[in-house]
This record gives sequence, structure tokens and C-alpha cells, in this order.
Amino acid sequence: MKRTILFTALLLALAPLTRAGEATPTFSGATQSRDWFDGGAFELELMSGLVGGSLEGSHTSHHYTDTELRLGWMVYSPRGPGIFRGNIEIMAALGGGGIYEGPGSVYGTAGGILRYNFIQPSARLVPYFQIGAAAFASDMARDPKQLDIGGTFEADLNSGGGLKFLVSRHWSVNAEIFFEHVSNANTQPRNVGINALGGLLGISRSF
Repeated sequence: MKRTILFTALLLALAPLTRAGEATPTFSGATQSRDWFDGGAFELELMSGLVGGSLEGSHTSHHYTDTELRLGWMVYSPRGPGIFRGNIEIMAALGGGGIYEGPGSVYGTAGGILRYNFIQPSARLVPYFQIGAAAFASDMARDPKQLDIGGTFEADLNSGGGLKFLVSRHWSVNAEIFFEHVSNANTQPRNVGINALGGLLGISRSF
């Protein structure tokens, strides 16, 4: 009888430990109904940095600033085996910036991002991979000497990855690199396109 009581008490004592780490990190002094990556949670993300280069294909050197405001929604809570444990996040994004080298002076984008977050139990450092598509509007085509951009509106396809560091229950700091291709799918006479690399830094707020 005593052994049964001791065994039951031991199980009750260990139960909280077996559940620890199944969710995203918890932070003392803060309470909320959802953890950061729980299904249905939202995040607001602000990223800013530089994009540039004349990678293979582009005829002209293009360098511009890039600032993006994104709203993300967690499709489901983290799951999966080993290093692939994580979830899918859908994001809407608005962006733009100034062109400081190459044709044109300003541009803007509006589109969406599909992101996969790699989430280990209780980890504050969360890598992610994403692909995106957007409408790209600029005044680059007004320069008749360049062949890369043929119209005011182009398609922007991009892919990249980043790291999110959760500094508190509601806030994170982020770093991201990506490849970007801008073109008009031969709907305009000029369509060499832009192939460039970019890097962004920013913050996120979970709610």
C-alpha cells in the first residue's frame, strides 16, 4: 500500500515536467490566452533593410531600401518530428522604399508570404523559411536606357529565410535574408528583370 501511494505521488510530481517544453517559451509575470505560435494567434511584423545587386540576368545595377509591414496568422499549433517540428504562417505584406542606385526613384509592393516556422520546445530562437509573391509598382520604366523593367507594374517573386529571437511573451527581434526576382512575364517589350539579394532587420509583436 505504501509503495502504491509513493508511486502515485511520484507520478504527480513528474507530470508537470513531462509537459514542460511542449509549448513555446513562457515568461514570468505575463499571462495571455495564447502562446506565440499557437493556432489562431497573430503577429505584426516590421522589417527594414537593403536590397541590391546585378545578379545573373539583370543588365543594370539596382540598389534600394526595403521596409515591410506584415500581418501574420498561425494556421495551426506547432507539430511534427524532430528538427521539422513547427507550423505554417500566412502573412499579408505591404512594403516599399527608395531607389538610391539605378533607374527610378521609388517603388511599392503589396502581396503575401507563406512561412514555415521551425519551433523546438521551449526554444527562444526560431528559424523560418518563406516564399512570397507581390505586385511591384515603380517609376523605373520611365528610364528608356534600361532594359530590366518594362512597365509600372511588375510581378515580384521572392524566397528566403530568417531567425526570430523571442525576447518576451509579446516581442521578438528578427533577421532575414532573401532572393528577389522582379519581371513582367514578357507582357512588356522590356523584360530582362531584376535579380537581387536583400537583408532585413526588424521586430514582431504577438497578439
